Amino acid sequence: MAYTPIFHIEANGTANGVTSGSADSTGSSFLVVNVGWYPGSGDPTLTDSNGNTWVGLTAQSNGGISKNRLYYCSNPTVGSGHTFTASGTSTYPCIQVIGFSGSHATPFDVENGAN
Repeated sequence: MAYTPIFHIEANGTANGVTSGSADSTGSSFLVVNVGWYPGSGDPTLTDSNGNTWVGLTAQSNGGISKNRLYYCSNPTVGSGHTFTASGTSTYPCIQVIGFSGSHATPFDVENGAN
């Protein structure tokens, strides 16, 4: 089965969070979100308007100035009007989201700790 991109969306936030515009995630069987942030008062929390459960991979840092973490959701609840939120105090988060069809039942394989 091949992965096929269905949608993508990105958004920049303010000091305490970011919420994307609405996307039509219909047809997606695998969602990936990158959250970037300034490590002010901890890590932001990722949620979405459809109540999906997110698996966070290891946060990566470029020496303390900023951090990124990839999250994924396999077999998500999808639909039109889907939004994504990263919230946290003094974190200035931004998010990038992409949805794919054609996901494997267990999509995670391995991660690399490189910056």
